[in-house]
Amino acid sequence: MLFTSVIKSGVNEGDRGRISVNVSAGIQFQPNGNVSIIGADNNFYLQSPTVTLGSWLPEADKLPTVGEDYEIRLTQVSGSVSGTTAGAYVSLDTVRTVEGTSTDATIATTTTDEVRVEIRKVGSGTNDVNEVISLFVNTIPGG
Repeated sequence: MLFTSVIKSGVNEGDRGRISVNVSAGIQFQPNGNVSIIGADNNFYLQSPTVTLGSWLPEADKLPTVGEDYEIRLTQVSGSVSGTTAGAYVSLDTVRTVEGTSTDATIATTTTDEVRVEIRKVGSGTNDVNEVISLFVNTIPGG
């Protein structure tokens, strides 16, 4: 993996009249080996809403259905993380998504959630990926 955090940050100038806008940071592990950022409210992305950040698999090994040969375990380390796999390894033959705390963007706040990502070949006892990823949200309401 080529990164250890996903940061969603912004000055909320355009949302002054709204009651609330939820913002969150997350990641998707795709069956072809890519990793993309996701989360609520695209206004707060530092990059475009679906951008490849890196990969969980070396470029030379990527194929459209390579995820069928791998499994992933997503475990909450701290904060509040949705999309975890309840301690079990599950197939990477479909998109797997984890997302941190959903925060009201009209309130100045910073949240940090962490998730442990473990990826291995099906049937292997050794992880190819074993990293803790931080999911940050930082908001500054506009005036």
